[in-house]
Amino acid sequence: MQNNRPASNIVNYPISYVKIIHIHELSLYNILMQKTFKYIKEETLSLENIKDAPLQYCNDDFDLVINELRKTFIVGLYHLWFQELQAYLINGGDAINNKTRNIEKTSSEKILDLFDKEPSLLTTIPVLKKYAVLANAIKHGQGGSFNRLYKNYKEFFYPHYEYTKTIEIEGEKYINERAKEPLVTEANVNELYDAVIGFWDNVPDNITIDFDELYSSKK
Repeated sequence: MQNNRPASNIVNYPISYVKIIHIHELSLYNILMQKTFKYIKEETLSLENIKDAPLQYCNDDFDLVINELRKTFIVGLYHLWFQELQAYLINGGDAINNKTRNIEKTSSEKILDLFDKEPSLLTTIPVLKKYAVLANAIKHGQGGSFNRLYKNYKEFFYPHYEYTKTIEIEGEKYINERAKEPLVTEANVNELYDAVIGFWDNVPDNITIDFDELYSSKK
């Protein structure tokens, strides 16, 4: 089918028929993710005594480990959404352009720029851009994305309403900040899920991309 399409620098994408499939996949991911969180929380809280826990579970470790688990789900959810969009922009559309495969090497934030002027996505795209930076910071650690996250999205760093706690040891009060930055909450996970679903719900049924303009020497 791909070989029957004409060559053109401008590619039109009918998106309406892929929405249902992608929303179904993302919804299933969310259901399994939420069930995992619920199971872990219930199992942990059911341990009445530290001696009942495997590896001598310590309450202080729970925040650290749950944060790492949330990070894993954030990266997985973001890339499930982005890779489906990326694959469709490469393989879909009514024409073939020799620069289409450049999308494989194009950052998700630059691809999101294609949609940031769509009236129906004005509130969704900034959220997705935030989580693009977070996902990269989680994957790559210290570096450009981590620094950008710290500069633009302080919500993921200490002091933090969920992870910053005051504890008392032998009458002395200490600030306990055990989880490793960036810090992710349940609200963050839900915000990202709402954004990826909102993208497919609200993206126009047809979009047009001028690939020569997108990848011109001026960009």
